[in-house]
Amino acid sequence: MTFQEMVDSIEKLSPEDQDELFELIRKRRIEQRRSEILANARLAFKAVDEGTAKWGSFEEIKSYLLEDRDRLFDLIRQQRIERQEAETLVNYQELQQAIEDKTAKKSSVKDLIADLVEE
Repeated sequence: MTFQEMVDSIEKLSPEDQDELFELIRKRRIEQRRSEILANARLAFKAVDEGTAKWGSFEEIKSYLLEDRDRLFDLIRQQRIERQEAETLVNYQELQQAIEDKTAKKSSVKDLIADLVEE
């Protein structure tokens, strides 16, 4: 059932049934949120027990988290660069083989040279 089909089905309910459904959904969302909060609290207590919890002011914790984010972004950038270099190498090797086989097209040679110059 698509989202729109669900909305259409709900609209066919009586106003009382719609209210009851909305209240049921609201209560379930509250319970889900409570479960999430409990799970987070358990993780926090476990981190404290294991000595891995981070302590500090809001600004210190924010700085720590942003530092981790920046390291992650740097790692992702490096992986992209390495992947691009590997793709270029594969393209170069394929083109080199095509030149040796005399099946290379001038446009592919020009494209490879343009790619190499851009890097």
